[in-house]
Amino acid sequence: MIDATHPAVVAAYSRERFCYFDIETIPSQSAEVHERLYNAVKPPASFKKPESIEEWLRENRANAASEALAKTSFDGGRGHVCTISWAFNDGASQVLHADSVDAEAAVIAGFFAALDPYHSETLVGHNIARFDLRFLRQRAICL
Repeated sequence: MIDATHPAVVAAYSRERFCYFDIETIPSQSAEVHERLYNAVKPPASFKKPESIEEWLRENRANAASEALAKTSFDGGRGHVCTISWAFNDGASQVLHADSVDAEAAVIAGFFAALDPYHSETLVGHNIARFDLRFLRQRAICL
């Protein structure tokens, strides 16, 4: 067990700059994306009769499209960052929130601007390598 109060640990921690961060995402807000997903809904392959297919689509298409749209919150190419929060070491938390999709670019830019331009921080967070950093990169490219 590491003693967090040990002078060597305290000294090492004080030299290192940790950035603890998290992002919150929302599904695509684009009507075009929603329409594309709606039109892409297909009935199960077991349906062969045109009237059965039409009935299935009438009953299930809207719900299937809504489910597909909800999943875009995990896709940096279509979803959006709505909130980023971060703190350096034991400092105060900072939060940027986009009140609209148009404000998303400013939120991402604000977070990037807060980071050291020499990339000296150690980024810390839950699942940041597999999700947060990938999503931020994709949104930055899109925007």
